[in-house]
Amino acid sequence: MEKFLKQRRKIAKTYIDSIKNDKYKLPFMCEKSNHTFNQFTIRVKNRKKLEQYLPIYKYKAYKNDNIKTLPMVEKVSKECLSLPIYPELPIKNVNKICKILNDY
Repeated sequence: MEKFLKQRRKIAKTYIDSIKNDKYKLPFMCEKSNHTFNQFTIRVKNRKKLEQYLPIYKYKAYKNDNIKTLPMVEKVSKECLSLPIYPELPIKNVNKICKILNDY
């Protein structure tokens, strides 16, 4: 288990060190803590535009017209995007993701 967490932290550090684009708000990584990085979520003002730039599949599993609108949830859902961070993700792929995000 610790091996997987260590790899997730390594990938998260690569994202944080390599994504150099002020369009994104990255998660804070405290050097003194041991975050598990189950997800690595970034924020971007125009998520829909970024989605069109990236090869992302759209899932409608959670669409339900009976759910009331929650303003903060709506705002965040339009800005948040989770990047891949599974332990087996090769660093070369992480670097490619960073390059694509930096070029956006």
